Amino acid sequence: MRIEIYKGASDTNLLTAQQSRDFAGNFADLTANGQILVYSNPSMAVSSIYDLNSKSSIPILSSPTIVDPGSEAQVFAINSLGQMVGQQGSNAVFYDSFHATPILMKELVENLGDWKIHQVSDISETGEIIVSAYGGMTTGEHALKFVPITPVPQPGTFLILASASAI
Repeated sequence: MRIEIYKGASDTNLLTAQQSRDFAGNFADLTANGQILVYSNPSMAVSSIYDLNSKSSIPILSSPTIVDPGSEAQVFAINSLGQMVGQQGSNAVFYDSFHATPILMKELVENLGDWKIHQVSDISETGEIIVSAYGGMTTGEHALKFVPITPVPQPGTFLILASASAI
């Protein structure tokens, strides 16, 4: 199995033959400006971001202060602003940039109330984040969309705007 990435009408794969094989099965997401989210691969012990433009890899950092000692962060989605979302142990996390350590999602959301975030699944190019959360016995499990209060998201500026249908 191989991964091939082309730019425009070019017929030249932007990945080397070895990268095409290494990234197969480990490829998770791709930004509009050429960063690839790669789960652990033979050349790196942890998940990383591979930049097609600079031809370099950036390891994804875990936070030593998040509970679940020794847990490694796993990132599920990235956007062109360098923001990422994922899990570290049982905690949903947010990264403000490729080089940042993760921040707990529950610390970024205003007015979270009784909602408990279980899992984060995606982040849009504008910083909107989709999570699964539990609202209690009467509310149950829902998919929630967090929307940044400011046009360019900053840590601590998320607000629950709407909940989607129950999962």
